[in-house]
Amino acid sequence: MLISSKVSDDFKLENERFRESSRERRMISDKFFYKVIYKTFRDGGNISFEDMDKYSVGEEYDFPSVPSEEGKSIKSRRMSGVEESLLMFRTKFSSRATLMRHTHSNCDEYLSVAKGCSGDFLILTGTEAEGNLDFISLTENDDEVLIPAGLVHQVTNRGKEECSLIVKFKKI
Repeated sequence: MLISSKVSDDFKLENERFRESSRERRMISDKFFYKVIYKTFRDGGNISFEDMDKYSVGEEYDFPSVPSEEGKSIKSRRMSGVEESLLMFRTKFSSRATLMRHTHSNCDEYLSVAKGCSGDFLILTGTEAEGNLDFISLTENDDEVLIPAGLVHQVTNRGKEECSLIVKFKKI
């Protein structure tokens, strides 16, 4: 059976419209993915020493967990400081909570697991674009981990229970 050229042309035209529509949907999807996922997880916003110094001692603050799921929370409480260029926080992560990727331009960050906490934290540092991703596992018995100023990082509580980190920021 032969198909008339009119039917064949209509089919080609409709097929091209479908492909174009699919490309547009894919571009919208990619744009959404780029904005929501790539920007959130990979670029990392800067949080300066001065930004963190605005938190009041003793008050508890909610920090963003990604992905934001029901029951995933990160709460941080500023502890009294010993010196002007050092800030300390106790940051409580619910099980499987992940703190958004970020960096600190003008301070080094030191992380240690709080005493009596059986958590297992995964610290992701670096950027995929530069091909320098590193993973560090941190538990209660490990030494303090240094994250130098300017290094993009993200922290996840891989443990099955809530656990806290002691976080220090040393201004440089």
